[in-house]
Amino acid sequence: MTADHRIRFKRLNQVCDKALSQSIAKLQNWDKLSSCYPSYISTREGYNNLKTCQTQVCEFWSQLCKQEFQAIFEERNAQAKLDELDDLMLKAKLRSKSSNDDNLNRIKVEELSPEQLILGNIESCKWMSVKKLDDRAKTLESMNSELKDELSRLNEAIKNELDDLENIYNRYMGNDIGGRTSELRQGMENMLLETRENQ
Repeated sequence: MTADHRIRFKRLNQVCDKALSQSIAKLQNWDKLSSCYPSYISTREGYNNLKTCQTQVCEFWSQLCKQEFQAIFEERNAQAKLDELDDLMLKAKLRSKSSNDDNLNRIKVEELSPEQLILGNIESCKWMSVKKLDDRAKTLESMNSELKDELSRLNEAIKNELDDLENIYNRYMGNDIGGRTSELRQGMENMLLETRENQ
């Protein structure tokens, strides 16, 4: 089993990066920023200072968000759990395919001789196989449910963190952020929906 199927954590990072890029783009809007300080930027020194401040704030904001995201991922053990979910989904698909193949190759009772029917223990073996598959399916369902709950908690933690960051932004840079964090929330909701549909 290769790691090519482990896509959920990569997608989570992509969603976070996209939301962060859109948030940074708001800070990089020079026209909007400079319109808040028309008198200050009328001098060369003021203009240069504000430009420098803008660059530093963007870098600080980017690093802060990345650190916060990483801290949440590590605290929730997000990568290991999402990788495990990807592994479980792949195993379920392979098991389903194997089960279908077994059905095609199943022995036909009508083709067995009386001796084979007597000596064989077909029903017993069949019952044991079904029970094992049922136990595995229940285990898989339970693990998927736990991972889905953990993903929901991760989503809520990131949402709260984004709310805090947005409040910081509003406090120091104004309140017209335009809902830039909605992309991350929507991405997380899509991942949860996909997880439910794949079960």
